[in-house]
Amino acid sequence: MLELQRHCGVKTVINFFAVILAVVATNHASAQIMDTPAEATQKRISQQLSQAKPKPYEISSRVHLGQGTNSGYLVVEVQLGPGKHIYSLTQAGVVPPTKLQVLPNKTFQVTGAFSPDKPATVIENHPDFGQRVEKHTGKIQFFAPITVDPTVDVTKLAAEIQFDGQVCSKTACVPIRAKKLTGKFAGYFENTPEPAPASVAQQPQAPQPSSPGIQLK
Repeated sequence: MLELQRHCGVKTVINFFAVILAVVATNHASAQIMDTPAEATQKRISQQLSQAKPKPYEISSRVHLGQGTNSGYLVVEVQLGPGKHIYSLTQAGVVPPTKLQVLPNKTFQVTGAFSPDKPATVIENHPDFGQRVEKHTGKIQFFAPITVDPTVDVTKLAAEIQFDGQVCSKTACVPIRAKKLTGKFAGYFENTPEPAPASVAQQPQAPQPSSPGIQLK
């Protein structure tokens, strides 16, 4: 009788663990079905996007040439995040200006100074600085006219630019020192760009175009 009870007890324990293993196996199989590699990647990307913060700024460069010519423009583009600004190329006084320096290159010549595609916003007497302040917000493109050596393969053209300045908010500035940019050939255009004046007084204006009229081919 004792032997029978012992046998039944062992059998009960075995059955109990068998049920647990079956449940674990079922849950594991369900997890595998629900979390395929594609689904797991999608979830991870969704989480990253939901947690991503907008960048305070992005700076890039490129080269455009006139259709059928070896003349064109070296472009430096600055994309600023909400609430951010940079100072103009012509900023004077105690506020440091944005500076763009084209490094020596034998494949092309810079034939003029950089100019923005839209005017800076000007505050004649800034309350914090007690002077005239010229600043850009949003997307700004700076254009410098260039002439490329006609023997150069434009697809291999690489212009190096050094960017110096600062990206500011209402309360603080982040300095950018000697940031190197590489402008590569990005296509031809038909219309000649007409850069805007360096700055204008702060007043209601018609919306400015985001680019100076380049139509790429």
